[in-house]
Amino acid sequence: MSAAAPVPAPARRRQAPPRPKPSPKRTAAAKAKPAARRASAVRPRRLSAGGLVWLLVLATLLGGLVFLNVAALRASMDVSRLSASAQAVQQSNRGLTAQIATLAAPYRIDRLARRLGMVQQSPRPGDDLSLRPHRPRTARAFKR
Repeated sequence: MSAAAPVPAPARRRQAPPRPKPSPKRTAAAKAKPAARRASAVRPRRLSAGGLVWLLVLATLLGGLVFLNVAALRASMDVSRLSASAQAVQQSNRGLTAQIATLAAPYRIDRLARRLGMVQQSPRPGDDLSLRPHRPRTARAFKR
C-alpha cells in the first residue's frame, strides 16, 4: 500500500477578543464628571487686552492691503483707458494732417481759382516785395 502524504490544515483567522460591555451601574459621581467637562468645554475663552490689540492690528493691516490693491487696480484701468484715448486722438490727428496736406496742395488751389474765374496776375515792375523792416523817413526826429 501506499502511504498518503499528510494534508496541511487550513490557516485559521485570529479573532479579536470581544469588547467588554459597560457596566449598567453608574454612580452619581461618575455621571457628574462628563457633565462638568462639557460645561467647561462650552465656556468661551476671553480675549486678553494684548490679544485684542493684535487682532485689531492685523485687521487694519489686511484692510490696508485690500485698499492698496483696489487703488492699484483702478489706476491700471485709468492708464489703459487713457492709453486707448491717446491712440484714438493720434489716429485722428494723422487723418487731419493728411487732409490738410491734400487741401493745401498748390495745384488744387489753382484749379479751384480758375473754376471761380480768377486769373493769376503777372507782377508789374514796381510790385517787388521788400523783406527789410519799413523805416520812416523821419527817423532822425524820433532819436532825440
